Amino acid sequence: MKLETLTIAGFRGFNSEREIRMHPRLTLISAPNSYGKTSVAEALEFLLFGVTSKVQGAHSVEEYKDSYRNRHFPAGRPIFVEAKCLRDDRTTLTIRRILKPDGATRCLVDGTEVDDWPFGAQLRLSATPFVIQHALKELLLVAPNDRFLGFARILGLNDVDAMHKAITSLCTKPEVSLPPKAAKYLEGLSQLEVQLAAIASLRPVVLSLRKGEVAFDDTLQQARARAAALTGEAGADILVALARKRDEIAKLVYEGDPRVVRLTPDKLATQQKHQGAIELVATAIFVQQVADLAQHDALSRLQQQADFLKTGLQYLLEDPTHCPLCGLPDEGGNLDEHIRSRHDAIVIELKAPAESDLRKTLIKQLANARAALISNWTLLRAQVADLMDVLDGDKQKRIRDLLAQDESGAFDVLTSVATSLRNQESEVESTAELARNAAEECELRIKAKDEQVAHVEALVSATQSHLAALNSWTQSVYECVDQVLLTRPAFS
Repeated sequence: MKLETLTIAGFRGFNSEREIRMHPRLTLISAPNSYGKTSVAEALEFLLFGVTSKVQGAHSVEEYKDSYRNRHFPAGRPIFVEAKCLRDDRTTLTIRRILKPDGATRCLVDGTEVDDWPFGAQLRLSATPFVIQHALKELLLVAPNDRFLGFARILGLNDVDAMHKAITSLCTKPEVSLPPKAAKYLEGLSQLEVQLAAIASLRPVVLSLRKGEVAFDDTLQQARARAAALTGEAGADILVALARKRDEIAKLVYEGDPRVVRLTPDKLATQQKHQGAIELVATAIFVQQVADLAQHDALSRLQQQADFLKTGLQYLLEDPTHCPLCGLPDEGGNLDEHIRSRHDAIVIELKAPAESDLRKTLIKQLANARAALISNWTLLRAQVADLMDVLDGDKQKRIRDLLAQDESGAFDVLTSVATSLRNQESEVESTAELARNAAEECELRIKAKDEQVAHVEALVSATQSHLAALNSWTQSVYECVDQVLLTRPAFS
């Protein structure tokens, strides 16, 4: 991308808007002192970075305060720096940075305000400053080490310097410089060594392990031989056989498995289906469908009343002196007019309701939602059922018996996680019950053709509360998946 024009308005030494056209190959700006050469370079810095190296290197906030504004630039006109660039594909890009009255800035790309330039990531890797005299001023007045770092920054050698420091640190203090994953693996290896050393039959493996890399093959061979002796199997599936043997032994003490594991694809699909059925009765579409059904039922009642009055008018033709409804004499003499006017008014108001399967659909959706509220929670609760058992006194002792002496922290983690989930459990169950009751009430009302707005609103509110509680529960469960598994108890 090449710079074609640079427009400066009210910035630094420019008291009017000025456009500078760049040559495709090389642009040389020459002028006497105080004619704006430095302002041009600083305008580019300001445009790209939002600050100049001169202001950035100031010894105090007040040193160059408000120095970007040209005092002679007309008030009310925007102060900005704009560049028109030519991309490699020959399309143009216009970027502009505007200085706001409070000192903040706005960035625009082709007239649209943005938070960062499209090339912002690459820009942050580039060397600064543009104005070398500002850098020289700082370099001449600092300590030798800071001067070295300053030159490295100007030449874009920050990454080289960072790598140099990392290598030096790795050579002198490797334990401090290790990446988190490497440190985690080393810690696990150290704990494994302690556990192996506690078992007399595995001490030869430990001694070989302590010899380091040179004895790795021998260590692995001894470990495989010991595993084959324990399981009676060998080969590539030895780890599977060991896990199976471990589970068989653990179940002699405790049949549960207090791990939090993610749902299988099949169970996840089932859970999502349940949740979809619950969410459906809290949607605007469902609410509108209930409203449509309520209107349908109101019109049906009007139709029935109109038919009833029409029948009364037919009886009046046969005997106009008596009321066709109760059989009493018409003493006022205007019974025919009264029934006819009422009938005509209803006919005007009435729009014959069309037959619809909407009632059956809504009843089915509500029944599905009530069933899903139970099934969904049953599935999710079963996911952590054994974990919650660690709060049971008798099972607590059995789980502790399965843990090695140096794994007491594992039980503390299990207990903490289970207690946290238990506190959220009551909220999920209580909101589920409210949602089920609200769904049942709506279902009964729809069956009785007595739909009420208040009942639908109660259903939506109860369902949304339950979904919020369920979402909080699910997040808590998956947040502790790694936490529980990393405890590495004997049965996990």
